[in-house]
Amino acid sequence: MLRTPVPTLLEMPLPVYDVFVDKCDQASRGFALLKNSVIVRRPKDDHYERMVKIRCDLEDAKKLLALATEIYPDAVTSIAGGIAAALKLDSPLASQQHTLAPLPVPVTC
Repeated sequence: MLRTPVPTLLEMPLPVYDVFVDKCDQASRGFALLKNSVIVRRPKDDHYERMVKIRCDLEDAKKLLALATEIYPDAVTSIAGGIAAALKLDSPLASQQHTLAPLPVPVTC
């Protein structure tokens, strides 16, 4: 039985993302997933924090987790958090519809 892909949203601090993407093979699926992301700013305490949002399906997120475990363990916590949230959405108690809020549209200055 084919299963509908579970949408997953990963968020990680920009400095973690920068090192993780630098360590990836540019020909890999992981690199492509990481490069297809959006950088957002959000308030944190008395300043803004820059975060990277990566939209993928649960299987790709698991592959990124395995890759991070191997080449950059500092990214594991961010990826694992996104996977946990997706699994919670995918639980039998969750609604049948899997929806994610749209990512903000990048603004060029």
